[in-house]
Amino acid sequence: MKKSHFIVLFNKKDVFDAQKRPQLDGFPPDGANTTLSSDATSSLSLIKAKFLSHLTRKIYQHTVSLLYRDTFEASVMDSISEIAAKKGAVTPM
Repeated sequence: MKKSHFIVLFNKKDVFDAQKRPQLDGFPPDGANTTLSSDATSSLSLIKAKFLSHLTRKIYQHTVSLLYRDTFEASVMDSISEIAAKKGAVTPM
């Protein structure tokens, strides 16, 4: 995994954390209430959980594909060769 992937992860986390904190540097759009409602907090938590779940799944898939790339390519080539042999065609190299 590249350094840029981790930078994206930390930037996303900072965005989520910033959205959870009330903004104290100006007038809020709805008046004096500067706290997030429980609905907004749970919504942000759900988004964060889905993002991390999706990210974890992608990292796992990428890692597995890197680990088993040679085996997978050999399996695909064997299958192509078997099909070509059945049809009497020349197998690709």
